[in-house]
Amino acid sequence: MTLATLAQVLQPALAGGYAVPGLVCLGWEDARAYALAAQAENAPVILQAGPGARAHMPVSVWGVMLRSLAADVDVPVVVHLDHGYSLDDCRAGIEAGFTSVMLEGPKLPVHPAPQALKP
Repeated sequence: MTLATLAQVLQPALAGGYAVPGLVCLGWEDARAYALAAQAENAPVILQAGPGARAHMPVSVWGVMLRSLAADVDVPVVVHLDHGYSLDDCRAGIEAGFTSVMLEGPKLPVHPAPQALKP
């Protein structure tokens, strides 16, 4: 199995001066094509399930599907929950086996800085 974390693929990429593609998946066919292309190029890949994808298929199914694709190739595959709008979204991604989650900060309320921190 070649399931990887972002740190496991981004640290070598930074040291080696190359990019790792983060590809938004909308279903089995494109996710599989991305994994097979990464295998053919012998390159790591980040398979992402964003809000649009999660609106049509449960995050638990995305987790199983993307982890299965990672197990079928010999290159590092990050399974990434993209644009989680809440802590519950991110928690569900972690519970579904995603190795990376992104919390969409701009969707959260902004709180004023405490008086002690103001210049």
